[in-house]
Amino acid sequence: MTRFKNILVATDTRLSDQRIVEAAVEVAKQRGATLTIVDVVQNFSWAQSLAVQDIESVRDSFRKLAFDRLVTISDLVGDGSIDLKIKLLEGKTSESLINEVTGGGYDLLIAVGKGKKSSSKDVLGRTAKILLRDCPCEIWLSPHGGRPVFTRNLSRVPEEAASMIA
Repeated sequence: MTRFKNILVATDTRLSDQRIVEAAVEVAKQRGATLTIVDVVQNFSWAQSLAVQDIESVRDSFRKLAFDRLVTISDLVGDGSIDLKIKLLEGKTSESLINEVTGGGYDLLIAVGKGKKSSSKDVLGRTAKILLRDCPCEIWLSPHGGRPVFTRNLSRVPEEAASMIA
């Protein structure tokens, strides 16, 4: 039985560097897997909602822009050799990805270990730590800014070890 038949890759469509998506496509080709590319549009804070008069129009604009970028990325990496899908998620990144993995039956999540704008002083950012602790499928984390080298498969952390990375 081949592992990883349903792969989810999380990207930030605002960035020009999409090497994580390119690497995920290669993994999907090697495995004959379905690949879904997702981006997460963050919710506005309560204060932002009060400050913007037509918040729904602004939200719709952000959704449309992010979805259009997903389509562009899909068009650039898709050559018809794999089943490639795109999906736009909304909300907190870690929660949205975990909900998508759970509801979509994914067996591998590929994500960046630490975002460019992360304030974390650790090797992993906050989202990656939450994913390691709570995500029900296998996770491959990529260092940011370089082509991912998957030398280790990181899996869900047992409850007793979760406090070490939280």
